[in-house]
Amino acid sequence: MRRIAVVAICILGVAVAVPLAGTGAAKPPKPGQLTLTATAPIITFGQKDTLSGRLQGGGGGVTVQLQEQPAPFTGGFKNVAGATATTDSQGTFSFVVQPAVSTRYRAVAKASPTVTSAELSVPVRFQVTLRLSDYTPARGQRVRFAGITAPAHDGATVYIQRRTATGGYRTVSRALLRHGIGNYSTYSARIRITSSGAFRARVLKDTLHATGTSRVKKERVH
Repeated sequence: MRRIAVVAICILGVAVAVPLAGTGAAKPPKPGQLTLTATAPIITFGQKDTLSGRLQGGGGGVTVQLQEQPAPFTGGFKNVAGATATTDSQGTFSFVVQPAVSTRYRAVAKASPTVTSAELSVPVRFQVTLRLSDYTPARGQRVRFAGITAPAHDGATVYIQRRTATGGYRTVSRALLRHGIGNYSTYSARIRITSSGAFRARVLKDTLHATGTSRVKKERVH
């Protein structure tokens, strides 16, 4: 009877443990698996991002090479010049990157055998600024909306949008991007303001960059 009781307890323990296995907790990497993640899932043109990873079971002293495939993603992966790291005692490593266009990355650990991580996409959105000639205009006054977009995107459209009562945005004016000094384009538009509101400027994505949106600017009519 005592032996039967022990078996029953073991069976009960399995029955309790099975539901816990499906709680959705992240599974640790398998031995030899190489991970790669980004601190920021999307960055603005000109910003930097930190990519970090871990070679499970690899320990310290393993050389890791970072590789990239820039947009429009028509070529293969190539080594990023000067982008090598050495794993620490926990198998972790990191890189700092500053891509000019949306880029896919992967890490290659020169272990035995060589291990390659899954691909990691880092979208780069347009940098868009917005400034107003008057933030407290009289009702009916025309206000100049202007700013820049980087990198240069001459000929593209800037959508100037006003926040609606429901929290969304609707386009109230459009402007074309024109060549500026350096690697940026400029735009300007005049809009008649009849009531207080919040505005933003937006440049839509292309094959190299993600959609960029300016900070919101508020008008207070008097």
